[in-house]
Amino acid sequence: MSESTTAPTASGAQAIPSHAQLIKAMAIALSVAGVLLVTTIMPAEYGIDPTGAGRLMGLTGISEASTEAPVALDTGAASGLAQVLTNVSSPYQTDITTVTLPPGQGLEVKAVMEAGQVMTFAWVTDGGAVSLDMHGEPPGDGSNFTSHRKGQNETAAQGIFVAPFAGTHGWWWANKTKAPITVTLQTSGFYTSIGKR
Repeated sequence: MSESTTAPTASGAQAIPSHAQLIKAMAIALSVAGVLLVTTIMPAEYGIDPTGAGRLMGLTGISEASTEAPVALDTGAASGLAQVLTNVSSPYQTDITTVTLPPGQGLEVKAVMEAGQVMTFAWVTDGGAVSLDMHGEPPGDGSNFTSHRKGQNETAAQGIFVAPFAGTHGWWWANKTKAPITVTLQTSGFYTSIGKR
């Protein structure tokens, strides 16, 4: 009895494989599956490595890692999150404030903030350099102020400000030149109001 082949017929269709060819293909597939089971799956999943191939390929470490105890949550990190995640009552807002400083004079822009509230800021002059004092004072006590930053001959600054106490916080710019200087301030964050003072 001769085996049939899978050569195309005259009509172009493939002939059906013979019974012997199907058995041969199934034996090859089972052999490949068996080799994969012994060399990769058993070492990786169960730590069983009868051939040593799993160790050479680094697969035995996978099963060992899965048996280790879960990593505990770092409570120090969790408490740190509580310090950076804070609910605030005032709405988030963005403002652009423009002031023109006459020659030899200064002006002030302040935001009303609660302790811990955050404000991002960026200010720039129209070219002239100014002196500045970024400071804050508690409510109703303008004579008791705290300087956050001082500078001379500056034309721009940007940053993130966290109010250390409730009150008004902001900038006092002084124009020591002989020409007017315009300062444009953009603020975003959590504060009650902002404006010239």
